[in-house]
Amino acid sequence: MNKNPEKLGIILIFIVAIFWGMFPIIVNKGSAQMPPLFFAAISLFMGGITAGTVSFFRGSLRQIWNRKVLFYGSIVALMMSAFPYSLMFVGSKLTSGLNTSALMLSEILFTLMITPFFGEKPAFNKTLGGLLVLTGAFLILFKGGKVNLGDVLIFFSTITLPFGNYFGKKALKFTTGENLLIIRYTVAGFLILAASFF
Repeated sequence: MNKNPEKLGIILIFIVAIFWGMFPIIVNKGSAQMPPLFFAAISLFMGGITAGTVSFFRGSLRQIWNRKVLFYGSIVALMMSAFPYSLMFVGSKLTSGLNTSALMLSEILFTLMITPFFGEKPAFNKTLGGLLVLTGAFLILFKGGKVNLGDVLIFFSTITLPFGNYFGKKALKFTTGENLLIIRYTVAGFLILAASFF
């Protein structure tokens, strides 16, 4: 009886992996066709609408107005969307889709560096993986002896994600995942949209 849910989980993870693999390429191509910050804002609004639809049909939309949910959700919006997406989309316009995809893995490195301050000790194999990511990042950043600004922006775009994950866990004690996504995408979308006009 446990096989069907397990198979479904594997299929869903595989689908997510495909979309996540496509994400840097879409960011790179989309940012080349329109202003990157505007493209980022539109992408976030689409995510917010999708999450809102799910929350509406699940009947959990009211939880959004909980003060703690709004507080933690706003921090998550800044740390996991507004800051990283701004750097990522702008940086992607200045480099290749392949570099965008590879440098986004810097999240692993920053997670290993920051999570110990939250009481999480990384295992040896994770630390080794982080060092390999760091090595790969430096090979990209200093390729040809020149540093590309776009590569640097993407590399540092993930530095706030571990903080966002920390506050995201706190928010999920009071609401559902889709409600957190509504706040995250909507707040970040409006912030980035406002920034796109400057």
